[in-house]
Amino acid sequence: MQHKSGSNQFTFAIDFGTTNSHIEYSVNQGASEPFSMTQQDAMLKLWGTLENQAKYIFGYDVLPDAIGEDKLYKFPMRTALCLASTTNWNKAVYPLGHTNIPFPYEKKRGYDYNWVMTDLKWSNDPDNIKRIKNYIESLFIMLRMKVLLCNGNLSNTKIIWFYPISMVENRYNSFSDVWTKSYEKYFGGDERNVIPMTESVAPYEHYRSAEANVGNIVTIDIGGGTTDIVLAKDGNVNNITSFHFAADSIFGDPYISNRSSASVNKLLVQYEKKIKDVLTHNKLGDLLDILEQHHKSRISSNIASFYFSLKDNNDIVSKKLSDNVDFNNMLLLDSNYKIVFVIFYAAIIYHLAHIMKAKSLEMPRHIAFSGNGSKVIRILSSSNSTLEKFTKRIFEKIYGENYPADGLTILQNENNPKEVTCKGGLANPNYQEYEKMAHMKMVYKAVQINGESFVNGDTYASIDDNYIQRTVDEAKNFVNFVFDLNRELSFKNNFDSSEISLEIAKKECMRDLGTFTKNGLDIKRQEVTNNDVIEETMFFYPLSGMLNALISAIYKKNN
Repeated sequence: MQHKSGSNQFTFAIDFGTTNSHIEYSVNQGASEPFSMTQQDAMLKLWGTLENQAKYIFGYDVLPDAIGEDKLYKFPMRTALCLASTTNWNKAVYPLGHTNIPFPYEKKRGYDYNWVMTDLKWSNDPDNIKRIKNYIESLFIMLRMKVLLCNGNLSNTKIIWFYPISMVENRYNSFSDVWTKSYEKYFGGDERNVIPMTESVAPYEHYRSAEANVGNIVTIDIGGGTTDIVLAKDGNVNNITSFHFAADSIFGDPYISNRSSASVNKLLVQYEKKIKDVLTHNKLGDLLDILEQHHKSRISSNIASFYFSLKDNNDIVSKKLSDNVDFNNMLLLDSNYKIVFVIFYAAIIYHLAHIMKAKSLEMPRHIAFSGNGSKVIRILSSSNSTLEKFTKRIFEKIYGENYPADGLTILQNENNPKEVTCKGGLANPNYQEYEKMAHMKMVYKAVQINGESFVNGDTYASIDDNYIQRTVDEAKNFVNFVFDLNRELSFKNNFDSSEISLEIAKKECMRDLGTFTKNGLDIKRQEVTNNDVIEETMFFYPLSGMLNALISAIYKKNN
């Protein structure tokens, strides 16, 4: 056993996401890089004839022997917890004993004695905070070993973690408690070394430090479950907003409460046979088994994550099949479903433009996208100039004036948009207390009541049938706005969107909006009380259900 007494100061930024998680780190405030574990600083050593078999088993049950960009396992990776099928949460449960992070998940076939659980970030299951604790502690064991093996000082190690501003305070407090106590347990340092930051501000900090001409900028962080937006000018963050409308609103199962009777999102069903045929013809049995298990579980977000991960899977890459299973590119070329991505993107920009106009702010010079969910923007169009033209037109219609002469530049990290949050945290690791950040938060009601466009102390008790109806009316206004846009900027010419799908959308997008709004509100009420101040806009509640219904209608038309 080696004796270690290093002095290097490590800082880790951990983006614990709905679908994927990412870790970046820096040493002695140097340049940041994705978390890695090389053969030189490996935490696990395997010898002899058992090496290849043991790598696979230990990857699921303990730790892999290497992590990094050119390795089998790398960050960002799926947010999931592996646990023994006999785990009893009423008893003591230990990380790397009963639970661990399943690095081979969605890459290799699992074992019957294990369960893998996703939906860690937003689940309301009573045992979920215990799962989160085991997930974070499993991470910390790995990070602690990295610090020790690389001559670091444990007690000086800093941990940056991120939270969406739409997270209610009670859930934030539970998360914060787990991060702090886990740090004390595994690093033993001052709890002030644990630094919470919002998913809104961190991407802004990255672009502010990386782009010389960034002044009047909006950053939009699209995750799996939430989208966070920051409005900033001249180096100052002025306003923040956040809402539950993100990648899962397209690929997930909005408002499904009974999983056993649920049907898989039809956008994923559309491509099941095509993907299965590639895996079958190339004898990729492990991946076929994973696909079958996912479809049996009927959790659409898990299936979507698996589809998107395939092109980078080592077995796929080794057989030179990445182009055959590139789900992002399949959707980019699919004119039938393109209208779904048009509406999704337009909804976010429409809401943003209304907020900025209500705040009397000038139109943004830059819009920067981050978060794993922002990859869907490349499905809408691979051309930044097309996106900029479309975005400017939305602003111009809402503002009723031409876009400023400097124009609009859209910034994206196309390869790994999730790293932007972590790099931003490392660039300026400022402690962002929930209560302080909540004061910067704005919630645009989308329904003007008593002349007020923003929530100003309104509680959930104030949401009555009239409030719901006004939300529905605004959703209809938005849908009509989108159809008007098509007359000015042809979706067929600019995005290769099917005319037939547009006609389906004109009918489908006006149906059941009241039901979808109530469904979204019912889910929100599970984590708030009537006395809580409304903490996110209801504008997107009907839209999440609407997109799912539209996808089903397009699927029915084409199958």
